[in-house]
Amino acid sequence: MSRPDPAGFGPIGFGPIRLATVLLATVPLATVLAACGSEQEILVSTTASANAATPTTTATTTETGTGTGTTVPDTESTTSSPTGTESTEFASTLGEPLDLSDFADSEPVDLAVRPGTSPRSFLVLRGGQVIRLADDLTPDEVVLDISDEVRAEGERGLLGLAFDGDGSRAFVNHTGLDGDTRIVVYGVDEDGTFDESTAVEVYRLPQPYANHNGGEILVDVARDRLLVPTGDGGSANDPDRVALDPASPLGKILALPLLADGTVGTPEIVAVGLRNPWRAVIDGDDLWIADVGQGEWEEVNVVALDRLDAATRPSFGWSAFEGTHPFNDDQAAIHAGLTAVEPITEYQHVGDRCSISGGAVAANTGDSTWYVFADFCSGEVAARCLIGCEPATIADVAVGTVPEAVAVLPDHRGRLWVLGLDGLLVPILSDR
Repeated sequence: MSRPDPAGFGPIGFGPIRLATVLLATVPLATVLAACGSEQEILVSTTASANAATPTTTATTTETGTGTGTTVPDTESTTSSPTGTESTEFASTLGEPLDLSDFADSEPVDLAVRPGTSPRSFLVLRGGQVIRLADDLTPDEVVLDISDEVRAEGERGLLGLAFDGDGSRAFVNHTGLDGDTRIVVYGVDEDGTFDESTAVEVYRLPQPYANHNGGEILVDVARDRLLVPTGDGGSANDPDRVALDPASPLGKILALPLLADGTVGTPEIVAVGLRNPWRAVIDGDDLWIADVGQGEWEEVNVVALDRLDAATRPSFGWSAFEGTHPFNDDQAAIHAGLTAVEPITEYQHVGDRCSISGGAVAANTGDSTWYVFADFCSGEVAARCLIGCEPATIADVAVGTVPEAVAVLPDHRGRLWVLGLDGLLVPILSDR
């Protein structure tokens, strides 16, 4: 099995490959075998821990305005600046990992829900397979295998999957053998099998470098469109200055109309200024994006779906800013002329931390909104209260540890799962 190389999943992507050894003190551990036929020991925390605060968080509040770098009022929110205080409002733990070792490529990178009368969840493996999961989320069978069409190395591969509103079509985001990003639509049979004879490539994006390929794809059902967040093309520091360039599709959110005749329309740029939006989720009327940082700051952005418009094109700031911190001075004036979306939260690379590899909003039972995320390098899984919280009293709640965590995503029942590149699919058990 091919492994991501450090140049691909490195600090400019997901972070250097290493087995996470940062474990929560006093937490019992479950030992499972790694995928790929090795007997490397992987340690996964399986006990709740609500007493570990992330050391560095920056407070950010969205404001109203347009132009001159002002911010879009997408969500009324204030993030915390923890000083070691504890929050026990999110009791959570990791369950037992599911066994994916029967599959030749056991590198899960995405989890998608097919809607319909009987919703089902589907797991995406980077090497080119999609697995239908049973109701209990155990692997059922392979419903798509395009391994011979996918270049799976570094940050490339079969990376994203989404279904349309009635589940009759599936859209995949994968890297072709030539290194280009390809968006392909498939018809889906009643049992969830993809009909490969119906495959149509609806968009191709040339990639100038091997990293920062993005990989997410989402269906905005209310607006009949596909949303494809794209990376800035790769290398490091936005060398070609494409993220804020309106003429380039790189570092953007692209919207592809889903037309009444069943075809897919020409993509439009509906937002700019992204670096490597690896995982994103739609929660209600909002899009949450984990955008991987360059060297020091990770950020999470929230934008209302109706703000994503080709006429206004809000800016997430890269590469004028890394999070809320000035970065490329020559891009500052461009960003200042746009309507900005400030991060709802960010955190600094300290210790082994290097990348928010993805996150999702926990189902809410009260007035607060919790974002659950993981770090690729440290393997830490944590929950952070972002909306409806008291900033002075809220700290991150540690959930556990999953080595090489690349995503936190919901299944068809709303339960969150952590996907680990070493072949792990781990449930988050919580009170939410």
